[in-house]
Amino acid sequence: MQRHNAQMSSAERLTNSDEIASLRHLLLRHAQATESPSAEVLLEHWPATVARFWKIVPHPPDAAMATPFLQMQNLKVVAA
Repeated sequence: MQRHNAQMSSAERLTNSDEIASLRHLLLRHAQATESPSAEVLLEHWPATVARFWKIVPHPPDAAMATPFLQMQNLKVVAA
């Protein structure tokens, strides 16, 4: 998979039947609500369609990521 930050997350194919069913249901609702021809084609070719999807799973935070990007030190609020 291109354009994926592997340091922050991993990309996985859908293998869980509940996740696959949920994705199909979401696409079906979209097709019904919008009458999208593209969604209809995806549903008609469901086995090939689901094989094209990736699931992005974030990595748990580690100590290095827990440090704020910007730290404010000695901040004083002064009334004007």
